[in-house]
Amino acid sequence: DKGELTEELEAQGLYFAARNEFRLSLLLDPELAAARDGFNRMDREVRAAINVSKADMDIRGGELGKAAALLEEADSLSEAQKDQISLKEAEIEETRFRELYDRAVSFERDYKYTEAVEVYGQLLEETEVFADARERKATVEWMMSEAESLYAQAQEAPEPEDALELYGRIDELIWPEFRDVRERMAQIERELARQAAVDGSEGG
Repeated sequence: DKGELTEELEAQGLYFAARNEFRLSLLLDPELAAARDGFNRMDREVRAAINVSKADMDIRGGELGKAAALLEEADSLSEAQKDQISLKEAEIEETRFRELYDRAVSFERDYKYTEAVEVYGQLLEETEVFADARERKATVEWMMSEAESLYAQAQEAPEPEDALELYGRIDELIWPEFRDVRERMAQIERELARQAAVDGSEGG
């Protein structure tokens, strides 16, 4: 009978079809309370299902805020789709974490270490473990510290050749364009060239 049919449709998650069956029952008997309750219940589930579908498209399109709002509304409407809604909410969170991670990696690759550490930190405040974010943050922080250490050593180096070697390690291996490293290297190279020219003229 229709009661068994609607129960089966509802149990299978076919909310559109179940709502239609309840609607047909109401057309036959507008006073049928069970049909009215069932129609209203399925109408909420249908609206929730539409929101979940729209949220899925928004997640794929990167519209995470819109997706979250749709899922919040779906959760308030639905009794039967809590698991699906929770899965989509988890997907939003995972996508947001991935976006933060990718942004931090991009900063790191562009040698924007300060920005990279900030974004890695933001990510790790929200989730203690995500890919290798903690290890990458620690590595970038070490690189920053190493650049500072070599810079200080270069400033105290007794010979210009030593300073040039230390500045070169920073520029080539650790942090290109760190502070004024390239300007200092160019200045030392000019001074060494001048001294070589003087020595050459005196030797001649």
